[in-house]
Amino acid sequence: MARKMVVTFLLAFLFVLCTDISATTYGKEKKGLKGRYLVVDNGVDTSRYAGAIVILEPTLVEFDKDRPVDNETIRDAADDMLRERLTGLKNAGLFDSIVSSTPLELPTDKPILRLQPEIQIQHGSQAMRVFVGMGAGKSKTHIRVEIFDARSGEHVGYFNGYGSGSGTWTFTGGDTSRMAQDDFEESFNLFSEYLQQAIPKTRAVSNPPVASNTPAAPGAIY
Repeated sequence: MARKMVVTFLLAFLFVLCTDISATTYGKEKKGLKGRYLVVDNGVDTSRYAGAIVILEPTLVEFDKDRPVDNETIRDAADDMLRERLTGLKNAGLFDSIVSSTPLELPTDKPILRLQPEIQIQHGSQAMRVFVGMGAGKSKTHIRVEIFDARSGEHVGYFNGYGSGSGTWTFTGGDTSRMAQDDFEESFNLFSEYLQQAIPKTRAVSNPPVASNTPAAPGAIY
């Protein structure tokens, strides 16, 4: 699993470098993986995803191999925080519903998005945070949320969130879990904001979702 995630992040890095300049970016994109921004792939009509059902996949988490922590706690915190932001968008009328798994039967009259969050955390140095301070020993958190059209398997776009911080200071120098949750909150708040900018609340009538009889593409859901 760890090797697979490393490969995924390397491919993501190359994708960022080679992204078509005609893709639409919300937020400030920085060199490499830094910055917090949403990229919509070139040619994607986001208006068709107004009122969509959103399938939120469990977050994949990777840590420094030599500094294991309770990844379930981190994953659950990320899942809960992202679901909370998406539910807020549902309550605001942007989405129809947020589900954690694919229903056995999907309505044919609604668009469906699938979100796959991935998180990579570098712990930094707790000793540096205690004895040096001033930003030394910061942890680093990279969040990437891949967005797919669940019917066709088409890649719609992705959110990139990069954060670093010393966390809530304690005598032990700031806790990694606290730092990660601070980064989650900042990143997912912006993700929510950018989704509202990218997807209008009224779905385009000219692009309704149509059930297809063709074989499903990899990752597609019917």
